[in-house]
Amino acid sequence: MKMRTKQVRNILGMLGCVALSQSAWALGPIPGGIVVSLVLGQQARRVAVPAAQERPLILPSPTQAAPAQPVRYKVRCGDSLEIKVMGRPELTQAITVAPDGTMIYPYVGELEIAGNTLQQVKSKLEIGLKRQIVNPQVLVSVVKRQMGTVSILGPVKEPGKRELGDDWRVLSLLSDSKGLTVEPELVTMRLVRRGGLTTLNVDPIKVFSDPTLNYVLEDGDLLVIQERNKSETMVNVLGEVGKPGYVICPRDGSPLAALIAAGGGSPKAALSRATLRRGSGGTPIPVDLSNPDKIPHDLQLGPGDTLTIPANLRQVFLSGGGVLKPGALDIPDNIQPTLYWAIQQSGGVSQDGDLKNAGIIRVAPNGTPIRKTVNLEKILKNSTALGRDADEVAKLNALLRPGDVLEVPLKGRRSGGFRFGFNELTLGLSTFLLIRQVAK
Repeated sequence: MKMRTKQVRNILGMLGCVALSQSAWALGPIPGGIVVSLVLGQQARRVAVPAAQERPLILPSPTQAAPAQPVRYKVRCGDSLEIKVMGRPELTQAITVAPDGTMIYPYVGELEIAGNTLQQVKSKLEIGLKRQIVNPQVLVSVVKRQMGTVSILGPVKEPGKRELGDDWRVLSLLSDSKGLTVEPELVTMRLVRRGGLTTLNVDPIKVFSDPTLNYVLEDGDLLVIQERNKSETMVNVLGEVGKPGYVICPRDGSPLAALIAAGGGSPKAALSRATLRRGSGGTPIPVDLSNPDKIPHDLQLGPGDTLTIPANLRQVFLSGGGVLKPGALDIPDNIQPTLYWAIQQSGGVSQDGDLKNAGIIRVAPNGTPIRKTVNLEKILKNSTALGRDADEVAKLNALLRPGDVLEVPLKGRRSGGFRFGFNELTLGLSTFLLIRQVAK
């Protein structure tokens, strides 16, 4: 009999919990997940009323930010709250939080509640009511919320003031402002709150990946975004590049990354003779950008540096009636010119070309042009030769140097003095002397 009575009590207790939970939900969702105490007979039990589901904000950002943990709603000035005390219907009241953040409640008096969660308001009321009521059980819910405001200034698409949303954070405000109009590397961010009494620095790069920097916004917050000076964020890439000018300094300081950001080298770029100048002065530092393996690992660009890609002025000149396309040939930066290469680039030689009596004209240190006869026929016919012939062909093939003039006369018209290709020779020598002067 006693056993059956105990079971009946347990069942009644469970039904009472369910009924009270349903009546609590009828009052509307209670932010903050308030814990309600139930008194059944002589036993006190606590039932957790589930909090309203809060979802992390997903920002439409190029870099997906890690979702931050949601926070409980905090009471603001102007909010309307409904307060109920279990078993004391006369104490049910709708209260509006005063502009100074306080409220007045019977038996308790004045309480400062602005900035408190609903759970904290509940605890304060229960502590105050204990002077008049035994084990008071309080329910607190929000009837109407007074939405706060936040502002954003700086290079965003839609700056200005906006209504503060639930659980808004820095990235929420940036998203609602339609994002930055410049790259994040070019700005600084400061979160100013409490009328300027507190300032929080926000890293514009790390905020997208570090939840600790994605601060929860408060009523009256101001996010100030300022563009940084170019000398603090950018490097200047000049010379033979696709888009000369300032580019964002690569995070890893890579000169190649800066070159790519500037559109890469032009066809005339001498990547092997690039130079790096620190700041606004200093001695240029040579850097070979023609091969990534040739760049020292400790050579890094910094904001305010200048990377210069000079023009490739290396040329050879072809003259004489035996050349199909006489004139100047630009030598690519990564090419060591040879006689075979020069003939190929000029379109080849004519059938009447005197290959055995071709010549290389080179300017001596004293400025005098000197002609050396070269057997082009041997080079062209034995370009794939093996053994001793291969060594000889290789030596002949490598005779050509930047600034040289390769002359291929016609058969029966052997060159003598300056009678062959005088105009071409003059052009070649003048250009070579100019190159030597620039190189100095």
